[in-house]
Amino acid sequence: MVPDSIKISVILFGYLVASPLLGWVISRKKSLMRYGLCLMFFMTSWFPARITLMAHSIETYRGHTKGFEGSLFVCLGMAMTLAALLDKKRGCRLWPPGMTLYLLFCAAGTLSIVNAMNDAYVLMAAFRYTSAAFVFAAAHYAFEDEATLKWIIRTLAASLILQALVCLKMRYVDGRFQVMGWFEHQNSLAMWAYTCALPVLAFALSSKTSRKESLFYFGAFAATGIMIILTVSRAALAAYALGTMAVWILCAIRDWNRKLWLFGAAGLCAACLIAVRGLNGLNSRLESLKDAKEEIDLRGILIIQAKTMLQDHWLGVGWNNYGLANSEPDGQYAYILEHWAQGDSKLHLDLFEREPLPESYYWLLLAELGYPGFICNVAFMALCLWWTLACTKTYWNSRVLPLVFGLMVVMLLYLGHCTVERILTQSKNITLWLLFAGCLARLHSMRPRAIKKSCWGPISQKTKSPGNRQPLAF
Repeated sequence: MVPDSIKISVILFGYLVASPLLGWVISRKKSLMRYGLCLMFFMTSWFPARITLMAHSIETYRGHTKGFEGSLFVCLGMAMTLAALLDKKRGCRLWPPGMTLYLLFCAAGTLSIVNAMNDAYVLMAAFRYTSAAFVFAAAHYAFEDEATLKWIIRTLAASLILQALVCLKMRYVDGRFQVMGWFEHQNSLAMWAYTCALPVLAFALSSKTSRKESLFYFGAFAATGIMIILTVSRAALAAYALGTMAVWILCAIRDWNRKLWLFGAAGLCAACLIAVRGLNGLNSRLESLKDAKEEIDLRGILIIQAKTMLQDHWLGVGWNNYGLANSEPDGQYAYILEHWAQGDSKLHLDLFEREPLPESYYWLLLAELGYPGFICNVAFMALCLWWTLACTKTYWNSRVLPLVFGLMVVMLLYLGHCTVERILTQSKNITLWLLFAGCLARLHSMRPRAIKKSCWGPISQKTKSPGNRQPLAF
């Protein structure tokens, strides 16, 4: 086991030495910003151990983070942020839109330390989420032209196909029932998959996308469906189906073409095939849940615990402290679990020491961060949704509109999916969300210039070389 002193030294070296040097190199060649952004999108599918390093790790804990997390995402984000600051012809706002609101969320979460059982756990979460702001900023600075957009979509499509192959190997070669790919959990994989797939589908359906690229994107979208079926994630499968229909409708409203009705016909055939083959696994999962009554009941009792915590502490019980507050031996809210379980012989005694968390992301936030942190987080999510609505009108005739459509549907799905899943607690899911949020922030910041320049017409400019790109290139 690597000592914490070495881990801390590596994290500090990455953040304070390697990142500035890499930022200086990137600032010398602007095309590296594009490749860095695509690399960050691709890294969201990697093994967690390949992209993070945890100091003071508590392996048995199930909260937002198990220690002070150093991340390659943050290293690369810091480098790209520095490169943008060194570029005198940056062409975008120094302070990204929405950054203040996101940092307010981090500050509100840190404020919950006043009621925390363990202050170090709060600081772990604060360090992780605050440092992730560099990911948001890097996406805002790097997302600047049509070539970058194309490479992002290609990267997402390639990542989906690669991950589908990994999942097929796990199911049919390794013999696993619920596959998780290169992720911590199958639900995390399923959420990542549909988040990437919906923008890819929007580009596949666009009449401005070439036939060759559309086939590639359709293949990636089909691979996503296979992945989600293999994870046996009911909520993700519903989100995938609803998101597909929503993207298809939006694309049809904007530009009816032959791809739309061909995809619609193929979609009906695929739905029938899934109903015959794929739902067998889901039915098996549902039957197993019927026999595990305590698992279903536990979700409700965890929400009751969260409500009790919120009533007692309007600032929350402490960021990343829910698992401590609700469990034995020291949790002051463990009595709720004990009272509920009295006389039930099916329950194991170690249930009260497992630090179970509520499935609802919203109730987890309310319990840990109280009203201030919850309001700031939901407000940031709503702001991202507003950006998609505002950009729809501005970029109606632009090649960037499919991305806006895909992310609009994703943001809507997240608002609903967060009621039943802790989507934004896994490192790679929160990173992917912030990358897309940073891209939306850049599009939003360019809206006034786009309106003045195009009057709702196409906003596409070709550039002679990567080193001479225009700030507004969509």
